[in-house]
Amino acid sequence: MQGFSKIKLLLLLAVIAAMVDVGYQVIPIYDAKMSSQSVFDSICRNRFTLSEAEVRSKLPDILRVEYIDPNKDLPEAFFDNLVIVSADGKLDLSTYYHAEAWLLGMPAVFADLDIGAQPEDPLSLVEKVQVMARLDFNFDIESHTP
Repeated sequence: MQGFSKIKLLLLLAVIAAMVDVGYQVIPIYDAKMSSQSVFDSICRNRFTLSEAEVRSKLPDILRVEYIDPNKDLPEAFFDNLVIVSADGKLDLSTYYHAEAWLLGMPAVFADLDIGAQPEDPLSLVEKVQVMARLDFNFDIESHTP
């Protein structure tokens, strides 16, 4: 039985490093989504008497309690697509948004573009590889007072 060669060890370490890198980028995206869902559920369960304006004004502070920075951890679309309906002693909250994880870094040409927009100039080979290594996530978060 042969032992582990240095090349096999380096390949194994590279695979482990790649998995850690993907986890490092993807886990915070899912954590923000799960914490946001938890906040929505808590608001609908415990604060269902609040008005739409009160929920909208208090939501950023409640998210911060769950260690979510509304300005960094959630895209603008989270608040742009936020629907709050308060009627008959019940509360309905919902939103949807898109998040991206650029596993090999975001190409500079995408930095100022809107989500889904494509750059006018053709991409270099390195930029094409970066785009292929992008992960896209679409989230729908909703909660309703029973």
